[in-house]
This record gives sequence, structure tokens and C-alpha cells, in this order.
Amino acid sequence: MTKTLKQKMNRKGFTLIELIVVIAIIAILAAVLIPRFAGFTKSADKSAAQATARTISTALATLVADGRYTATQIEAFDEGDTEITDLTGTLPTGATITAISVTGNSIDFTYTSDKDWVVVYSDGKEASVTYTP
Repeated sequence: MTKTLKQKMNRKGFTLIELIVVIAIIAILAAVLIPRFAGFTKSADKSAAQATARTISTALATLVADGRYTATQIEAFDEGDTEITDLTGTLPTGATITAISVTGNSIDFTYTSDKDWVVVYSDGKEASVTYTP
């Protein structure tokens, strides 16, 4: 009985082969899954840029519709103006609004997010979204 008990006590832990197999499986899973998650992050950044641009478009249209600002005043706005940030909240650090132009009821502008997504609005609608690293 003591011989059987000693054999059981000496069989603790994993063999080197078992550990290598487990490490190899983990490495394969990581190699497959990590690129997939990177794609989700990029997609989320794009959606956030589009949502912010849509909010800016609504804010600018509201300022014109309320009669608080003329087309010329709106065209002079930039990302630092409190009128835009009061309606949209604070823009992300590094984000910019450029090329604002007003023609009738149409407000055109370009929004560049802090994650390098460029959203162009034309005629009150999203015209294009591009990634420029």
C-alpha cells in the first residue's frame, strides 16, 4: 500500500508536453482573435465620428433656424466657438471643424475626428467618410 501511495504522490502537475500543447493552442487562438478585435475598434471610431458630425450638423442648423446667427456668422465658426460646443458638448481633443459654408438651408462642413476619420457633410447630409491616418 505504501508503494501505491508513493506513486500517486509523485504524479503531481503537468508534463512538459502538456504545457507546450496548451501554450500552442493559446498562441493560435490569440493569432486568430486579435485582428478581429482591432476591426471592431476601428468600426467604433468611425461610428463615433459620424455621430459627432451629425450632432454638429444639427447644432449648426438649429443656430440658423432660430435666427440667432446669419450665414456669414456661421461660416466664421470654428471648433473653439462656444455656440457650437454649447449645443454639441465639448469636441474631442484633436478634432476639428473646417470649411463651413452656408447656402440657403444647406450647411456644408468637414469634421475631422481625433481618431483620423474625416466626415464631409453637404446639403445637410453625410457625403463621405474616409480614414486618413
